[in-house]
Amino acid sequence: MKTGKNIEEFTKYIMKEVDVEKPSTDFLMNVMDAVKSESKASLSIVYKPLIPKSVWVLIVILFAALSVFVLTGSTVNYYLLSQIDIPIVDKVLAFDLFKNIHFSKIFTLSFIVFFAFVIVQLFFIKNYFNKQHIV
Repeated sequence: MKTGKNIEEFTKYIMKEVDVEKPSTDFLMNVMDAVKSESKASLSIVYKPLIPKSVWVLIVILFAALSVFVLTGSTVNYYLLSQIDIPIVDKVLAFDLFKNIHFSKIFTLSFIVFFAFVIVQLFFIKNYFNKQHIV
């Protein structure tokens, strides 16, 4: 307990001996200038997504087209593709993977509606989080 009292007395003695520093007259202006330069630097950093919107649109269109093709089980005449004389195209057309897969119309419609709701929900969630980060 005595050492604690000695430390307290020593601290009081040191505090009496030390003068209080006063900031310069333009201290506030210097701090505000530093804050302004920091905010300008943070505004100069622009968010750029790794995958651009055009690529996302292309991915969504391809996925939607593939989904519609698979779910409807359409057997479209491949007239244009059959005129191309490339062996790989012939192998792909001959490989009728989805020939025996057929879904009911209710399932197809529900899948399309579900996919539309997911897309709408993603836009709402994205807008919500974008509003949260703007201060």
